[in-house]
Amino acid sequence: MNEKTLTVDEAARSLAECVTRAQHENMVFILVKNGVPVARLVPEPGKRCTAAELAEALHDNPLSPDEARAWREDIRKSRENLLPPEDSWR
Repeated sequence: MNEKTLTVDEAARSLAECVTRAQHENMVFILVKNGVPVARLVPEPGKRCTAAELAEALHDNPLSPDEARAWREDIRKSRENLLPPEDSWR
């Protein structure tokens, strides 16, 4: 994550740009007043959804055959990186 230090006045003048950069570039802004850090503007973590919400979204927005193939490949690659669940009984 990239960080940038701004004075509170600079951040106030460019708040919309800072929010956009936090959202799209994963940028963290450290706000300083009189040379002292006083606040941070950080990106919100990605939205999570339930399987039911995903199923509803896919039902309402069907994928093209190319999109479906690409998604299947993304899922296949993601599964290769999954770790088995930890056995809490051991």
